[in-house]
Amino acid sequence: MAKVTGESEIALVVKAADRLANARACLSDKNERLKAMYKAEHPMFGKSVFRKGACDEFWAELRAIFNA
Repeated sequence: MAKVTGESEIALVVKAADRLANARACLSDKNERLKAMYKAEHPMFGKSVFRKGACDEFWAELRAIFNA
């Protein structure tokens, strides 16, 4: 995912939205096991998927969820 560029970057938006939806579900379901897994993956996930200026609100919420 880290090598994705150009028009294909829309896939990264979808991936970030999916991760945010999953993280929100973990909070609402109180699924600590799954939340811990996503939290552990978050640094590598961010390095691969994050693009400055794309979905900044998603990333801010993900950081808030995993730093809480």
